[in-house]
Amino acid sequence: MPNSHCSKCTKYKCDDNHVYVIELEESALDEDKFAPDFNRDNFKSSITKCFYVGETTHTPQCRYNQHVAKRKKPRKVFICRCNKEAVKVPFTPYNRGSRHVRKYYKKGGLRPKIYRDYNPVKGDKDKRKEVEKELAESLRRQGHAVHYG
Repeated sequence: MPNSHCSKCTKYKCDDNHVYVIELEESALDEDKFAPDFNRDNFKSSITKCFYVGETTHTPQCRYNQHVAKRKKPRKVFICRCNKEAVKVPFTPYNRGSRHVRKYYKKGGLRPKIYRDYNPVKGDKDKRKEVEKELAESLRRQGHAVHYG
């Protein structure tokens, strides 16, 4: 049975890649580097939301867990549950989370209703980046503050 993040994933990850959307706290807009193209004068708290859009070879939930994991010295790994066995994966410069997500994430901030129809993403990293940008620009056209990449 498909899950809420991807039509091909079941309890475990499918063989394809994914894009995802994480809703962030409004205070992310206090940082100039977050969504630098967004006109902060147009912010309306009842309509505008702050989002981070990303792409991953993991499931969106696993990638979310990487973003929000605490990085204290004893915890140099995160637990990946994409497959049948949980695996301890060391943090590297390539799998660390966005500082915007780590600082401003909303608990349970994944928004599968927004990104599910984009998944799974077939192809290489260039294709994932293309779909990530397409999703981010779609949210921007709706008036949201979006950071991606």
